[in-house]
Amino acid sequence: MDRAKFMKQGSKKSHAEDEYDAMGKTHARRLCFCLDACRYMELHPERVPDACESVEKMGARNSQMIAAWESLTEEHFAVIAIANMEEKAARLKLDVYWETSHGDLEKAQRYEARLLKLLGCSGRAGILAMPEPGAPYDLSVRAVSQTGLNWILFQWKAAREGGIVFGYRLQRRCSPNAVWQSLGTTNEVEFCLVNAVPHVEHDYRVVAFNLSGDTAGEEVVPFTLDPQPAEEQ
Repeated sequence: MDRAKFMKQGSKKSHAEDEYDAMGKTHARRLCFCLDACRYMELHPERVPDACESVEKMGARNSQMIAAWESLTEEHFAVIAIANMEEKAARLKLDVYWETSHGDLEKAQRYEARLLKLLGCSGRAGILAMPEPGAPYDLSVRAVSQTGLNWILFQWKAAREGGIVFGYRLQRRCSPNAVWQSLGTTNEVEFCLVNAVPHVEHDYRVVAFNLSGDTAGEEVVPFTLDPQPAEEQ
């Protein structure tokens, strides 16, 4: 696979600007930025300002950020997703947990369809009715690390239909007949795989999940990590 295309055609931004414009973005993008910054400090200590924190401190902070994210379970993402859904329902003034039918059957069905479209769930008598999530799509490799870091930034798009998505699992296998191995969970549409195995091809896919079940994306992306050589500046 060719190296990921960082920008859409016609954009005036350079690849480097997009790759490193990470602050305020997703956790995955911030992690890529911090790992690269730490590596740059190791390669070019003479260019680091005196007031800057040490490589050791930055490395320790990166490790803490990785450990904190990896400690989040699927239950954490479920709580976040339901809280976001209830907040959105309150803003839209929608009754998510209605106790009785809303008028005639046709009106109730239209109301339920509206809830499913806007919130990814509906409810009767306090019980959520949640279809399985739609399949994520357009999985791609957004960026790869320079030599010595071995991270891969994956990106995909959320399904337009289906039940509310609690989160996503990035999975990998080493051959078409092998069992899929889960590499991590996120509630973003990006995932930074740290300590990836270089020079070995793996198949990757992303799976959406919620209370009702899992839905894997149709795309299986084969990719071999060949870290980019560090550029002299």
